[in-house]
Amino acid sequence: MNSLVLLVLFINTFNALGKSQESNEVCKHTDIYNDHGYSNSNNYYFVPNTFHYGRSKSVEENNEHNHNEHKRNNENTFDICQSNSDDNQLFRNYIKSNILCVGQWCISDLMGPFGKRNNGWNCPKDSKRNCYEVEHIIPIENDIPELAWCDTNIFGNLIMAYGKWNGELSNGFLCEKKQIYGNEIYTKAYNSIVKCCSRKITYISGIIIAISILVIICSLIILYSYYKAHCYPESAKYSFEVL
Repeated sequence: MNSLVLLVLFINTFNALGKSQESNEVCKHTDIYNDHGYSNSNNYYFVPNTFHYGRSKSVEENNEHNHNEHKRNNENTFDICQSNSDDNQLFRNYIKSNILCVGQWCISDLMGPFGKRNNGWNCPKDSKRNCYEVEHIIPIENDIPELAWCDTNIFGNLIMAYGKWNGELSNGFLCEKKQIYGNEIYTKAYNSIVKCCSRKITYISGIIIAISILVIICSLIILYSYYKAHCYPESAKYSFEVL
């Protein structure tokens, strides 16, 4: 009996160690995380309001604004499917034009003609990445099967995050990203990619269907002309003479 108890304890301990090792392998952490922990106090890791940010001013919020002002604000509505530029400047420009940087890594000591330059989103080379950079919540290079053919470089998957942390991240740190960003942000970014990917596939499918229909129509016209020319040569000859 004692031997059986010891055997059960040994198996449970072995399984626990295996799960612990598996957990550590799956959820490995960056050096930044190991030194700092998971706290995003003072926007250490990322600036939350740069995720899915859209200008929300409306007539309801500003009754004194006229219809033209309301229309102008709506022109800046955030589009999750907007493709970002390869150098990330498109998203960075969008953020610095709309949001004042608030957090530990803002660099706003450079002054422009209208006050703080770039709203504090400066990231000069001499900063050694101690600034906020554009970060892809779901990495461009990822091993998620259902996103294999989807574009992850879209506004709905972008956020401003600590540069050094961004430099240490890769596809192997998805677990850490979920811990830092939280399930809500991570899931929302994932769903944005899926939604935009579906929209793109639908658009491409529509084009393919339209081209296929055009090819079929052209083929039918050619077949009809061939059939008429070979089966009714006199009729075809007469039609050409009339033309």
